Amino acid sequence: ITVAGSWTDTGAGTFTEQKGTVTFDVAGGTINSNETFNNVTINHAGTTTLGAALDVDGTLTITAGTLDVSASNYGITVAGSWTDTGAGTFTEQSGTVTFDGSSGTQTLNANEAFNNVTHSGASTLQLSTNNLTVGGAFTNSAGTFNANALTNTVTGLATVSSGTYTASTATQTFNGGLTVSGGTFTGSSGTVDVNGTVTLSSGTLTAPSGTFTVSGDWTKSGGTFTSGSNTVTFDGTSGQTLNTGGTDTGSDFNNLTVNKSSGTLSLATNALDVDDTLTVSSGTFSPGALAVTTATLTVSGGTFTGGAGAV
Repeated sequence: ITVAGSWTDTGAGTFTEQKGTVTFDVAGGTINSNETFNNVTINHAGTTTLGAALDVDGTLTITAGTLDVSASNYGITVAGSWTDTGAGTFTEQSGTVTFDGSSGTQTLNANEAFNNVTHSGASTLQLSTNNLTVGGAFTNSAGTFNANALTNTVTGLATVSSGTYTASTATQTFNGGLTVSGGTFTGSSGTVDVNGTVTLSSGTLTAPSGTFTVSGDWTKSGGTFTSGSNTVTFDGTSGQTLNTGGTDTGSDFNNLTVNKSSGTLSLATNALDVDDTLTVSSGTFSPGALAVTTATLTVSGGTFTGGAGAV
């Protein structure tokens, strides 16, 4: 079906989409539907504006023109793939795009930013060709998110509450923090840069074999931290707090580096166990009254303030 205007389906009528594609090919118009589409394509020179939430069971493609979620910030739910790689524009406003495929692989290939992104289906949501930029929050609550050797930059909080986040080989940047409250975050072989707080309350956080930097606090109240052969570097410019959750396997670090231009990294609540090397290269590390256990302690430019705890 090709539509040269608006689509209105808000009453008792029924649209049986089967496996078809609805293409909007003339500037202007709204999509206001209380039912599901299979495939939707935006291919025109103007703007199509949502008048209600949009549910797409197949693929959403923006070839040309603009798809605007409107000032009402209507949500978009996609069970298939998302393709926006050409001259088209997605105006995300403050809306949320939810990927809820029940099986198989959904690909996400977009050359522009989203606001909030949620993956809630049992499928694998896999990046393709283009890096992902999320201006709001990113949530993986089911299935697998695969960065597929591409970057994911999230301005708000990134949360893994269930399922698996596979970071792959590129840089994952979480400017609003990283929370693992269930499921598994696998750092893989890339870089993980958390410019906020790392929170682990349930599930598993596996450090990458590449760089792992944290500029906020570290709080572990449950779950498992798998450090592997990694180094976690605390690099914030102000005070940071490290609550390890304990010294057991699943809470300990392999290598830990304090490399702060200013401020102090302080232990809170629990002792620290570093299996290999604890390095203070810049800034201050203060365990206070809590114990520190490490194979090697290197202070190469910063300050280690031992306090009342055992080292």
